[in-house]
Amino acid sequence: MTITKRFWISLIFSIPMLIGMILMPFGIMVPGSEWIQFVLTTVVMGVAARPFVQSAWASFKKHHSNMDTLVAIGTATAYIYSIYAMFTHQAVFFESAAFVITFVLLGQVFEERMRNNASNAIEKLVDLQAKDAEIMRDGMLVQVPLSEIV
Repeated sequence: MTITKRFWISLIFSIPMLIGMILMPFGIMVPGSEWIQFVLTTVVMGVAARPFVQSAWASFKKHHSNMDTLVAIGTATAYIYSIYAMFTHQAVFFESAAFVITFVLLGQVFEERMRNNASNAIEKLVDLQAKDAEIMRDGMLVQVPLSEIV
């Protein structure tokens, strides 16, 4: 699954939690919101965060770490603690895990687009490169392919 698809899935499943957080100061709270957040975050963790966890696990087995390790550990900690907190009637942080994944994926989408734009710009510059040159031979200008010039 592409980074862009993972981002959109993550965003779509995170927006209801954002709306809930915005409405909370006004006293508007949905009954069972912890369970709704649990389901939404489970989808985000299962679909959008899976490559982070897989990369972190591969790095862990090689005794290395990378950005995916940080993202996987941070989001998994928030997710697992929130499950515990949900059953012990404490504050949950499901939205934190979901939004960290969403924002990291947004950064990766931007990075991918910039990389593609840079690649396209380089291709256009290469196309603008001269294919042949004019040199003087015996007092006359002669066109010669660049590959023949040393």
